[in-house]
Amino acid sequence: MTVNWILEPKILDDKLDEVKSVINDFGDYAYEKEPYWQIKNGAKEKLSNLMDRPTLALCSLGAAQFINNTLLSPGVYCDLPSLKVSEYSRCFYDYMLNQYIYLPLWQIEKEKEKLYSLFGVNEEIFIRPNSAFKTFNGMILSKVLFSFELMDINNLVKNPFELVCVATPKTIYREWRLFIVRGCVVGASQYKYKGKSEILADCPDFIKEFAEFVISSSQFGESCYCMDIAETFFGPKIIELNSFSCSGLYACNVKDVLTAVRQVAVDDYVDNDIPF
Repeated sequence: MTVNWILEPKILDDKLDEVKSVINDFGDYAYEKEPYWQIKNGAKEKLSNLMDRPTLALCSLGAAQFINNTLLSPGVYCDLPSLKVSEYSRCFYDYMLNQYIYLPLWQIEKEKEKLYSLFGVNEEIFIRPNSAFKTFNGMILSKVLFSFELMDINNLVKNPFELVCVATPKTIYREWRLFIVRGCVVGASQYKYKGKSEILADCPDFIKEFAEFVISSSQFGESCYCMDIAETFFGPKIIELNSFSCSGLYACNVKDVLTAVRQVAVDDYVDNDIPF
């Protein structure tokens, strides 16, 4: 069975040509020139032409939200509710880099002194959004620059009731991205070294073994997703989970990753032969 692939170039970046080449080797169809997922006149009619076979998108979170509201099957592997930090942390709690507390954004300023007392190191705390639809990047919030940095976060988030996560800052040596399909690591790449971008295809066996051990020990329900892992003084720890469809590939083996997710897409395909 052939598969339709919807590709968003800015997500795939310098991997786009390699991804298209692998898709061509599969004998599948790649669509990347026209933004099928944009909400505009005729968008759904164009998408309906892709319903005769499995369709899978590698795209932005905004595009994934739109595709999730169509009848494309499987469409995307991007279940935003399951990818909230508060959700997946319950499954992987003992293996997480951070044990967060969660509170609405408006409460951060009110609880400032308590937060720095409980979680502060050198008058710094770590803050990130709870939502998988990341409204701001996780960051160190300095007590000295608290008002300015919190104002920047508020300008990005706009919703004072959005939950944010707060934890003690941690020292991280290296960071890896692993693509998980049906409980197995199908692709892995280093992407940072001591906080700076350093993309390498190498990933030590102990990182892959850690990932597969914690997955086998948990009850996380997603079949395809992305796991970012840190090397710390205390060993490997999970930084976060991300969606399969909306995560950059870095230096992962493209053929291995696409081959694995393609099989799941074929298995999950439901022929929704009805109009939008």
